Amino acid sequence: MANYQVLDATGATITISATDIGGGVLSANIGLRDYPKGQALMAASLPVVVASDQSAIPASQSGAWVLTASAATVAGGRGSPANSLRVSLDNTVTLVDNGAFVDNSSLVIAGGFIFDEVAGTALTENDIAAARINANRGLVIVGEDETNRGRRWTIKPSSTPAVDTDTALVVDFLPGHTWVGANNLAKAEDAVHGSGDVGVMALAVRADTPASSGANGDYVTLTEDSTGYLRAVAKNEQLAATTGSITANSGQTVSVSTVGYAGVLVAVNGTYNTVNDAFELSFDGGTTWTPVLAVRTDSSTAETTTGNLTNQTRAWDVYIGGATNFRVRNTAWTSGTQTVTLIPIAISQDPVMTGTITLGTGAAVIGAVTQSGTWNVGTVTTVTTVSTLTNITNWGNIVDNAAFTDGTTRLLPAGFIFDDVAGTALTENDAAAARIDSKRAIVIVGEDGTTRAQKWAINAGGALETQGDVAHDGVASGNPILNGGFAKAAAPTDVSADGDAVNAWYLRNGAAATVLTAAGALIGGDAANGLDVDVTRLPALVAGTATIGSIGIAAVATGGATIGKVLSAASTNATNLKATAGKIFGFALLNTNAAVRYLHLYNKASAPTVGTDVPVATFALPANAAGAGVVVPTEVGAAFATGISYSLTTGAADTDNTGVALNEITGWILYA
Repeated sequence: MANYQVLDATGATITISATDIGGGVLSANIGLRDYPKGQALMAASLPVVVASDQSAIPASQSGAWVLTASAATVAGGRGSPANSLRVSLDNTVTLVDNGAFVDNSSLVIAGGFIFDEVAGTALTENDIAAARINANRGLVIVGEDETNRGRRWTIKPSSTPAVDTDTALVVDFLPGHTWVGANNLAKAEDAVHGSGDVGVMALAVRADTPASSGANGDYVTLTEDSTGYLRAVAKNEQLAATTGSITANSGQTVSVSTVGYAGVLVAVNGTYNTVNDAFELSFDGGTTWTPVLAVRTDSSTAETTTGNLTNQTRAWDVYIGGATNFRVRNTAWTSGTQTVTLIPIAISQDPVMTGTITLGTGAAVIGAVTQSGTWNVGTVTTVTTVSTLTNITNWGNIVDNAAFTDGTTRLLPAGFIFDDVAGTALTENDAAAARIDSKRAIVIVGEDGTTRAQKWAINAGGALETQGDVAHDGVASGNPILNGGFAKAAAPTDVSADGDAVNAWYLRNGAAATVLTAAGALIGGDAANGLDVDVTRLPALVAGTATIGSIGIAAVATGGATIGKVLSAASTNATNLKATAGKIFGFALLNTNAAVRYLHLYNKASAPTVGTDVPVATFALPANAAGAGVVVPTEVGAAFATGISYSLTTGAADTDNTGVALNEITGWILYA
């Protein structure tokens, strides 16, 4: 005997007692209320019990099946109620194939899934089964090729990089993985780039004419122009204005931080008299300041100070070039209050072209510009390519054959090319840069004044080869190169030192002046007597009785040695004959004393100190009361390198200083 419970249509519990009579058949007595048979509505129907040997309940119904607010528990035969199927249908679900779905009206049935992480029995074609979820109730999906069934996504662990031969999308679904890295499409913030990193290329659409590609809030594509440049428009941004006042001549400043900004708009106004301010930048947070050019918005003037202003309203635009701070510093003030306004801006708004402008090659476009008359351009530092450039004020009037004014007309430095290796040859009328060498020296080539391409000749040693118009033994004509020299009647003055450059010496009649030298010394001579001849250097005379001929000594009225008169005084007679180098050619002296007297000769430029100075020679003058003397001649002369001096004493010793008597010694000494 076993008891079973079922629910009736109202949800009340009904107890059923059944007895197993064998063969899987239960015999039960069920107390049921009396319901009318053949009811039209299921709401009043009794619960249906399906026998365990039945697989379906036959039913026939055309049109829509409508199940309304029903609840039932169907016993599954033997076993506990836990094995029973409970179906609860609330409200109405219309089951119509391809029926229209009405949002917020049509009902849906929540689907059930299976947590299945362990491979089980494989499904076969057309099997019905529950879909999979993971442990976190996430739906497990498989991507499939749109055309070929069975061609699925390739799932790989994070340690296995994707390769180009993978058949489909490679996705890393490992729990906790960030999906970033060198081998993943995504990259982490501040990640360091490495060669070979993978990623997705961003594409842009070429649009030769800029146009909007979407409405506000839409995703749109990047665009580029016909040259491949990405189109971008810099939108200006500015900070709130910083203001300050200049009220005294004390170096007052008004400053502003410029980090992240490209320029500063400066304005002054107020009631003031003779105020001058300097514009300055800092690159270290305001510790060190340096002057900066500011461009006036009402002219093309660039200046580092405002200049002395009185009651003026004026503005400047300043390019700050990455500076951290900008300030206006007062340098002069007379009276009043000058208000200074500083506005950092993201884009420096130069009202005139004052910086460097580089034009690309080809059809570079600056923009539509219309100007009649003279074009006035300020300082031009670099012009890469300009098709036509004429009449630039302050840089000279660039017109062919125009007059040049020294000290006024300006020049543009010319550029050259370092070119020592032969390259592409120029053709006629090509424009090209001239050559310089590695030391920036200009390489020049001399050319014939009439015949082009007739150039200088340089020999293998690197020297310029020069030749005259006339060959050897040819008749001189034209302008031949002749060797010349310095014309002078008298001998020229010596140059400063050996090795100096010197002019060749010619007489005025064109004759070359030649001076003979021997062993580096000039051979003496004069115009009257010719060259001096050293007979000791003549070749030896031939042996035998060869006769030279008669040789006579001619008497001449000039020349000869100088006479030094000697007439003794009662002293040592210390006398200097010559204060410079000279020679003694002989002497003749007479002594009238009965005792011997002595002549001392000195190599000295002044009178000797007798008894102290040492003589170079001493001669005895014979004693004879009646008079006796000595004559000493020398043809070549005795040389005295410093000077010629003498003394007369009664003793022969070098130290004797006893003088002789008055007039006892007379004669001469010949010297030169």
